[in-house]
Amino acid sequence: MSAIEHGKTIVKQLKDAGYEAFFVGGAVRDYVLGIVSDDVDITTSARPQTVEALFERTVLTGKAFGTVTVLHANHAFEVTTYRRETHYDNHRHPSYIAFADTVKEDVSRRDFTMNQLLMDENGDITDIYGGLKDIESGIIETIGNAHERFREDALRMLRALRFMAALDFTLSDEVEQAIKANHTTLKHISLERIQVELIKLFDAQYKPPALKAMRRTGLHKTLGLEQTVNHLANLTLPYTALDAFALAYGYGELVQSTFKLSNKFFKQIETIHAAHARVKHEGFTPKGVFDYGLKTMLHVNVLRQFEGHTSKKDTIERIHNTLKLRDKKALAINGKTIKAMSPAKKEHIALTLDTLIEQVLNGEVDNEPTALKASAQIILSKMKSE
Repeated sequence: MSAIEHGKTIVKQLKDAGYEAFFVGGAVRDYVLGIVSDDVDITTSARPQTVEALFERTVLTGKAFGTVTVLHANHAFEVTTYRRETHYDNHRHPSYIAFADTVKEDVSRRDFTMNQLLMDENGDITDIYGGLKDIESGIIETIGNAHERFREDALRMLRALRFMAALDFTLSDEVEQAIKANHTTLKHISLERIQVELIKLFDAQYKPPALKAMRRTGLHKTLGLEQTVNHLANLTLPYTALDAFALAYGYGELVQSTFKLSNKFFKQIETIHAAHARVKHEGFTPKGVFDYGLKTMLHVNVLRQFEGHTSKKDTIERIHNTLKLRDKKALAINGKTIKAMSPAKKEHIALTLDTLIEQVLNGEVDNEPTALKASAQIILSKMKSE
């Protein structure tokens, strides 16, 4: 059973208690599009304290914003009281939030017409601002004046492009012109929020039209990704956000602080570039795949496709599937064995082991002690003579 089906219990319970309640936002949009969504929001006339009292398992996730998370059937549902907003500070946050009396007031503050659809527990949809028509036409349109919506919350501009990439929609003329006129205000948005939207955009299925729109509106310049977007806008080959950020890193448009990337994410990018530099010199080899792993090498393959090279995905996977060793511990001798053979320096032992691994991977030496010791003796002798 989907999250929205489980959520009907919550909507009904609120209504049975005498309050209005509807599913709202992206979950309803996705329901109309036939997309299963696990992120289900509910809007209600009930105040937060009432919501808390009505349900056994709740978490106060945003009391200042009137939001209570209700836990039900292994899903978390954000239940938010009708609210209205006034002036926005810093092109992102409303200066204050007040509860509203009607659902129309509540949906009027939302970003796009497709995201203001309301649905009750019976699946009946209320459409106040023409969202169903815009979904049918594949158009992204703001509720009210686009310039005002983007000046209120500049992140909405990037969200519009992300929806283009995810849903294969197009921007209305007014929305595109408003982004073009207001894109520099995105500088007021936190880097963390920008990063989240960019990752979703670059991971989406229909990226080229969204990136072309980003280029037409100048938003790519505000993001500091001009070369990256120019490069990717006309490419139809499949790639992920990690590939896109790796390309930006190569252009010098990405440092860790630029988008508040996590240490893990940034380390992945650095590793991809290290592997990429190696592949430039020696191609895709068993030792390279062994050292960096299948996933990293597949990302390297995408980077090389960005450069105009033919995909070597099949070659990389074949090499990986036929590796004679899976990890260093699988080698039939270890450092202690080599040290017992010769009083070599620590770095010479490590280099000898690395060379033996490469020989085994290349089929030059069998992975059995006698053959490995013989080869190790030759390697150590060469090191002593150098």
